[in-house]
Amino acid sequence: LLPYRGRKFDLRVYCLVASSVPLVAFYHDGTLRIALPKFDENDFSSQQAHLTNWSAQKTAQGTKKNADQARASFEELASYLEDYVSQNPRLSHIKDPISHVRDQIKDALATVVHVFRDLSFSVDAEENGKKLCGAENGFSFLGGDFMIDSDLKVWITEMQSGPGTSHDAKSTRENFAVVLPGIFKILEEVRDRERRGKPISAMQSPNTWELIYND
Repeated sequence: LLPYRGRKFDLRVYCLVASSVPLVAFYHDGTLRIALPKFDENDFSSQQAHLTNWSAQKTAQGTKKNADQARASFEELASYLEDYVSQNPRLSHIKDPISHVRDQIKDALATVVHVFRDLSFSVDAEENGKKLCGAENGFSFLGGDFMIDSDLKVWITEMQSGPGTSHDAKSTRENFAVVLPGIFKILEEVRDRERRGKPISAMQSPNTWELIYND
């Protein structure tokens, strides 16, 4: 795994399924979730060195004062990856490290949306004979967790429905100040297109959200 300044980290990013009929999904950068203790993949004496979620770090520290150390922005990650690639000649073929990472994440999220389209996002999806969704159309705000290895390959670890919107750290506050208003703007456009009989599938990437899946 690639550490961030000597500490284990993962990426929490966001996926908005803005419409289920047709299926349309968007991506947004999130933040890094960073373990506070130094990382040693051969040392398991500290659970907090291996767990990156803030609840585990906060429990270990017993305070919120280190919240900013447990999060970082994608801008900070971009700078870190530039330095990392410049120090590793075997990665010299990667000209834009943050885009290299981001593109893998978007491809993975689009694949997840596609694979689960009939299981989770369809209005006809059922479980034990009961419909999962009673609405004619709907949306989902999802969190995706990813890790990066030393070759800058990205690995998905988890998808979450209803991800937390913690504002403990400066980077999360700044991120959600853009993410959340953007969601409402997208959903307003979906609703407006439905009312006016315009195709939802003709939507483009609005504001800072990026279109990653469109029927």
